[in-house]
Amino acid sequence: MSLGQVASKIHTGSKSAPPLWLTQGFRPFFFAAAIWSIGALAIWIAMLAMGHSLPSIFDPLSWHIHEMLFGFGMAAAAGFLLTAVPNWTKRPAVSSGVLASLLGL
Repeated sequence: MSLGQVASKIHTGSKSAPPLWLTQGFRPFFFAAAIWSIGALAIWIAMLAMGHSLPSIFDPLSWHIHEMLFGFGMAAAAGFLLTAVPNWTKRPAVSSGVLASLLGL
């Protein structure tokens, strides 16, 4: 084994790989979009069944439309773009801590 191979093994061994769900943009964002669509739909159905509304300027139908467009739709679009743009431009994909930070936003 050459000195370069030993050095590369030491270098790669010291840095741990990110979790699988933080390696591509579609994984966390599509999952978040799915979870949010289920949650928003459950909240909306509960509001309609009980006759309540959230303390906002939106009536229940407008709130549901807003959350599906800007909650679900934007998370799905972000996941698509964070995966497709690196493929189109041949640049490295956003992953690990930066991807987790974007998801948190």
